[in-house]
Amino acid sequence: MDLQSLTLLVEILDAGNLSEAARRLKMSRANVSYHLGTFERSVGQQLVRRTTRRIEPTEIGLQLYEHGRKIRNELDAARESVA
Repeated sequence: MDLQSLTLLVEILDAGNLSEAARRLKMSRANVSYHLGTFERSVGQQLVRRTTRRIEPTEIGLQLYEHGRKIRNELDAARESVA
Protein backbone atom coordinates (compact mmCIF):
# COMPACT_ATOMS: atom_id res chain seq x y z
CA MET A 1 0.00 0.00 0.00
CA ASP A 2 1.30 3.44 -0.87
CA LEU A 3 0.14 7.03 -1.07
CA GLN A 4 -0.49 6.82 -4.81
CA SER A 5 -2.84 3.86 -4.34
CA LEU A 6 -4.75 5.61 -1.55
CA THR A 7 -5.01 8.75 -3.67
CA LEU A 8 -6.37 6.69 -6.55
CA LEU A 9 -9.02 5.10 -4.31
CA VAL A 10 -10.07 8.48 -2.91
CA GLU A 11 -10.37 9.96 -6.40
CA ILE A 12 -12.39 6.99 -7.68
CA LEU A 13 -14.85 7.14 -4.81
CA ASP A 14 -15.11 10.94 -4.92
CA ALA A 15 -15.78 10.78 -8.66
CA GLY A 16 -18.31 7.96 -8.34
CA ASN A 17 -17.14 6.12 -11.45
CA LEU A 18 -13.94 5.11 -13.20
CA SER A 19 -14.43 7.35 -16.22
CA GLU A 20 -14.71 10.53 -14.17
CA ALA A 21 -11.82 9.46 -11.94
CA ALA A 22 -9.70 8.86 -15.04
CA ARG A 23 -10.52 12.34 -16.34
CA ARG A 24 -9.61 13.94 -13.00
CA LEU A 25 -6.38 11.96 -12.75
CA LYS A 26 -5.50 12.54 -16.42
CA MET A 27 -5.24 8.78 -16.97
CA SER A 28 -7.06 6.35 -19.22
CA ARG A 29 -10.02 4.50 -17.75
CA ALA A 30 -8.19 1.21 -18.40
CA ASN A 31 -5.16 2.46 -16.47
CA VAL A 32 -7.31 3.50 -13.50
CA SER A 33 -9.00 0.10 -13.53
CA TYR A 34 -5.63 -1.66 -13.72
CA HIS A 35 -4.18 0.27 -10.77
CA LEU A 36 -7.33 -0.29 -8.72
CA GLY A 37 -7.08 -4.03 -9.37
CA THR A 38 -3.41 -4.00 -8.41
CA PHE A 39 -4.24 -2.18 -5.17
CA GLU A 40 -7.04 -4.64 -4.39
CA ARG A 41 -4.67 -7.58 -4.94
CA SER A 42 -2.02 -5.97 -2.73
CA VAL A 43 -4.44 -5.70 0.21
CA GLY A 44 -6.06 -9.03 -0.61
CA GLN A 45 -9.60 -7.69 -0.58
CA GLN A 46 -12.12 -6.10 -2.89
CA LEU A 47 -12.23 -2.35 -2.18
CA VAL A 48 -15.15 -1.32 -4.37
CA ARG A 49 -18.29 -2.86 -5.83
CA ARG A 50 -18.69 -2.00 -9.48
CA THR A 51 -22.08 -1.57 -11.08
CA THR A 52 -22.80 -0.44 -14.62
CA ARG A 53 -22.91 3.22 -13.59
CA ARG A 54 -21.54 3.62 -10.08
CA ILE A 55 -18.80 2.44 -7.81
CA GLU A 56 -19.50 1.89 -4.13
CA PRO A 57 -16.92 1.14 -1.43
CA THR A 58 -16.84 -2.13 0.43
CA GLU A 59 -16.39 -1.90 4.19
CA ILE A 60 -12.60 -2.12 3.93
CA GLY A 61 -12.66 0.23 0.94
CA LEU A 62 -14.52 2.81 3.00
CA GLN A 63 -12.00 2.50 5.83
CA LEU A 64 -9.09 3.01 3.44
CA TYR A 65 -10.94 5.88 1.75
CA GLU A 66 -11.31 7.66 5.10
CA HIS A 67 -7.60 7.20 5.87
CA GLY A 68 -6.71 8.42 2.38
CA ARG A 69 -8.86 11.55 2.77
CA LYS A 70 -7.20 12.38 6.10
CA ILE A 71 -3.74 11.91 4.64
CA ARG A 72 -4.60 14.04 1.60
CA ASN A 73 -5.98 16.78 3.86
CA GLU A 74 -2.80 16.71 5.96
CA LEU A 75 -0.64 16.96 2.85
CA ASP A 76 -2.70 19.90 1.60
CA ALA A 77 -2.31 21.62 4.99
CA ALA A 78 1.46 21.02 4.94
CA ARG A 79 1.73 22.51 1.45
CA GLU A 80 -0.25 25.57 2.52
CA SER A 81 1.94 26.08 5.58
CA VAL A 82 5.08 26.42 3.47
CA ALA A 83 3.54 28.40 0.63
